[in-house]
Amino acid sequence: MSNGYHLPLRKARLCRVAGGLFLLFAVANVLSLALWLRGPAPHTYCVPMTCWIKAEPLTLLDESDRTILADAPDKARAFSTYIGQPEVRVGLAAIRAIKTLPFSFMVTGIGIALLCLGGRSGDPLARALPWMRRASIAAILWGGAKLVVDSLTATVLSAGLPEGFTYYFATEWNEVGTALMLALAAYTMAWALEAGVKAQRDLAEIV
Repeated sequence: MSNGYHLPLRKARLCRVAGGLFLLFAVANVLSLALWLRGPAPHTYCVPMTCWIKAEPLTLLDESDRTILADAPDKARAFSTYIGQPEVRVGLAAIRAIKTLPFSFMVTGIGIALLCLGGRSGDPLARALPWMRRASIAAILWGGAKLVVDSLTATVLSAGLPEGFTYYFATEWNEVGTALMLALAAYTMAWALEAGVKAQRDLAEIV
């Protein structure tokens, strides 16, 4: 295949559409960080005629802390006052970015790879594989970022709870380990395919 690998026209068009949707989602994901500056943990609610966004910082707490605040209105008000401070909102948004940005780059890499696969010139597969490899690297960073984000978020929120400021270190490795293994597998496959395409291209040039 000296002229490269090309998808059928209909499938190529679907790849380009899917790639565009991935890129739009990546942009929206980055822009969502701005909502965290208005209030942590923004959630979207919709009814037939309208939608609105409401910050729900209590969802960031574990069940035991939510129960304590639910049983003590004065402590709940103190927590809300703490969360309302601008420096706390900015801090939580910055922490959120540690996980959001790698995820957005992963989605961007997938989107560009799909656009490349839907191309009609050159070698679409050879152009797509490097972006898949970059996306898998971002997936590895995203998987590892969960522990960091969970630890920092819990530490920042602790200052507004009755027991006061406490350092937290997340230790839930099961979900993170699975994500990292899948991301590493994707990276290995993309790397191997990229090396194979390069070897095939070099052989074609020699012949």
